[in-house]
Amino acid sequence: MLHFGKVSWVWVVKKQKRNWRTVAWSSCLGLCFALSSVFASHEALARNGESTKKAAKHPGTKNAFKGGNKNATKSAAKSATKGATKGATNGATNGATNGATNGAAKLDLKTSANKLAKAGAGRISVTQTSTKASKSAQGSASQSKILRTPLAGQKLSKAQRLAALKQERNAKYASRHGDRVQRVSQIVRVIEPAKPSLGQAIGLHSIDDPLGLKSSVALVADAQTGQVLYEKNGGVVLPIASITKLMTAMVVLDSKANLQASLEVTEDDRDQERNSRSRLPMGSRLTRLELLNLALMSSENRAASALGRHHPGGDVAFVQEMNAKAKVLGLTDTAFTESTGLSSANVSTARDLAKLVQGAARYPLIRELSTVAELTVDTGSRQITFRNTNRLVGAESWGVQLQKTGYISEAGQCLVMIARWADRPVIMVFLDSIGRHSRLGDAQRVREWLDSRGSEQRTQEPRGQEPRAKLQNQSRNLKSVTRIEAQG
Repeated sequence: MLHFGKVSWVWVVKKQKRNWRTVAWSSCLGLCFALSSVFASHEALARNGESTKKAAKHPGTKNAFKGGNKNATKSAAKSATKGATKGATNGATNGATNGATNGAAKLDLKTSANKLAKAGAGRISVTQTSTKASKSAQGSASQSKILRTPLAGQKLSKAQRLAALKQERNAKYASRHGDRVQRVSQIVRVIEPAKPSLGQAIGLHSIDDPLGLKSSVALVADAQTGQVLYEKNGGVVLPIASITKLMTAMVVLDSKANLQASLEVTEDDRDQERNSRSRLPMGSRLTRLELLNLALMSSENRAASALGRHHPGGDVAFVQEMNAKAKVLGLTDTAFTESTGLSSANVSTARDLAKLVQGAARYPLIRELSTVAELTVDTGSRQITFRNTNRLVGAESWGVQLQKTGYISEAGQCLVMIARWADRPVIMVFLDSIGRHSRLGDAQRVREWLDSRGSEQRTQEPRGQEPRAKLQNQSRNLKSVTRIEAQG
């Protein structure tokens, strides 16, 4: 401006020598321009200094240093200090306009994490900002002009803006609900390898058999005569899992308890040993008959526990009667400690289980309830449909008359049942099978083996025999079937 005033004065003197008034006016105009430039520069410097002081004394910055939350004090203080220093430095080095912009950080009313940035406190993440610091910054920001542009040299991508909006919502929720907010940064699920069964631990699966069964223990017997047709490790004592529920059902029916009585499932029926899940909610009220049905066909542990707990004398008396019943049936290598089968202390052998199945088959109600395909019950709060755990129940070709499945890690996959073969009931026992469906595959392999044995016997029969004589001859030939029993 000074240069402009000097040039205008020289031009007037040279070109307009005769007009002294014009010369005087031009000189005054140049002087005014020079003074206004000096005042503008002085005012810019003053604003710059005031911005620096505000950045250092802003109440939001102080609150960030104090911290309203122990978890956010250190992070907020560090971030505020860095932001204030950076804002003050940028404001002092740049011009008046750039200093005002760079000295104050980006502040958005919608982002509670950036309330302190107005005074150069820097951006603080939502998870590190305390409740008191956020409220203080929000109050101070409402009284000042909000800058909605990013810091100089910084550009926010779309992903960063979306993350900022998400942090804003979390901050608002946290400020409203306080201690009730529970954040889970990372959920780590530890998957432990499957525990080997007892049969695997003692090497029963390493023993080969001609049928190639996946079960380490198996037994096939005639249900009418008790004759053993096939046996593999039949005398080895192993956990029997939910096959226990067959004995539970017999004790319940022997007690002559009212099957229509309403029983409640309570916390006492929750599995405290393995924390296994159950579809029966706590507080369900079902009849004793419904609980018995669920225990047999769907292997419901809470149903079996409720049956034992509501027995006269409670669980202790119920277990005593289970062991007494085992002695009556001649189960010499069998022991029970509870009514569900969740305990690995419930043990037996394949030979004893064949006798157990024979004894349970004398109860028509057990045969009926264990072979129900599905059942819908009203628990009081909702209706739940349960299905049979044995898929062979729905196959007419098998003619399943009684069945029970079981599984715990120590016992492996277990199955006992009575199916029809050649118009005769046959008992099948499979313990410690590897794989979820391998026990059903073993049943199929045994049936094919029986079919092959029967066809061989029919080809050797003399012609002209009556049908009854054929059955008698077949029974005599089955007695000569070689028993396969590995030495364990």
